Amino acid sequence: MSSALRVREVTVAEPRAGVFELALRVRDPLSAPILLTAPQIARDWDIPLGVDEHGGAVAGSCRNVSGVVVGGVPGGGKSAWLAFALGSLAHREDVQWLLIDGKQGYDLDGLAARAYRYVSGDEAGDLEVVRDSLQDIQTLMRERLRNAPELYGHANLWSAGPSRLHPVVVVVIDECQAYLDARSHPTKDAKAVGAEIDSLVRDLVKRGRSAGIVVVLSTQRPTADSIPTSTRDNCALRVCFSVRTREAATSVLGEFSTESEISPIGAPTGVGVSSIDGEQIRFRSPFVPDNMLRQHIQALRGLVANPLELLADALMESVRRDAESGADSCSLDIQCSDASRRMPAREPGLERGDSAS
Repeated sequence: MSSALRVREVTVAEPRAGVFELALRVRDPLSAPILLTAPQIARDWDIPLGVDEHGGAVAGSCRNVSGVVVGGVPGGGKSAWLAFALGSLAHREDVQWLLIDGKQGYDLDGLAARAYRYVSGDEAGDLEVVRDSLQDIQTLMRERLRNAPELYGHANLWSAGPSRLHPVVVVVIDECQAYLDARSHPTKDAKAVGAEIDSLVRDLVKRGRSAGIVVVLSTQRPTADSIPTSTRDNCALRVCFSVRTREAATSVLGEFSTESEISPIGAPTGVGVSSIDGEQIRFRSPFVPDNMLRQHIQALRGLVANPLELLADALMESVRRDAESGADSCSLDIQCSDASRRMPAREPGLERGDSAS
């Protein structure tokens, strides 16, 4: 039929009995790069993926999600999409993010102005710095979970709705295999700190959803070692760009069959597959030039706030209100190893990296 009609492809659907619809595809929406001058603006909490095979816009929700997995070979489009996706959220005052560059480079520089903490270069190679940055997020999670009713009136932050005072915190660990794969650590001490980082990531992905914590794990070497299967399975949004093997696709997407027509194996640059609510779709991600992304992010740098400082302010305000009303106050124990910053103390009785049950 496609030859007779002189079109690329014809699809037939039967929306109701006896009624047939023909869709004539004259071009492949995934065949050509899509260039934008600025990131799209995310609608609600839907992170834009790009356009699907029918030319329609597709997105993956990060609402009530604790983890996102992104994988693909170098040059496959993973980093470009990650920048595009984060850029779509940058305008929101109820979003803050922590960026960790596992390559110890500066690939995320274009996003740095909007991050409350950017761990890159030599600092990203210091496992203790990375551990402590993640431990701060674990502290934020624990305090939010412990004091949720007093802070925002619900056990789940998403039920109350994120706000400037209680923002969603997006934790991006780019090239996460540098920290999660034990083979990346040459010494006994490094392996021990690496194990703590792995424990922290598992805990954040497991329990962070109700506290508004979203962990993004990105890797150009997707394996079960770089992204542990149990961690991946707790990540509801999965995005896979070009990979070379079925095993690599599986490590990102979960169950995957080489017989599927929707496959990231050998995909063109910028074309990916996403698993959303158990359904896999193919899409092409737009590309935003680095200078345009920087302009967009720089214009929004005034929205940056440290979520730990916001939490400390919220806890103090809750104590003040309870004192005035005579009610029992929420748990408050503000300490800081860094005298320049106020923050909730780490949970007593737990060593670094340990998970609370």
